[in-house]
Amino acid sequence: MRRDRQWRKRGTFIPEETRNIKKITCKVCGKAFYPKSEYFAKDRVISGGISAAMSGSSAEPEIYDAMDCPECGCQMVLKKRLQTVK
Repeated sequence: MRRDRQWRKRGTFIPEETRNIKKITCKVCGKAFYPKSEYFAKDRVISGGISAAMSGSSAEPEIYDAMDCPECGCQMVLKKRLQTVK
């Protein structure tokens, strides 16, 4: 595999197949960076509060793909995961 110098930043090598990856910009600190698998997390948002948790009538939790900023450490929500239909 041939290395392309314009994609080499701070020791990170991005091969030819992944040229379509866009940089993500943090809304807090403004740093632009490439998404890496070690920054990703899967988060849930459960709505309804304590009363819904006690009665057991809470809605289905929404699952999001989130990512931590390597500079400031804040968590950014990237997209909502859709539910699978059975």
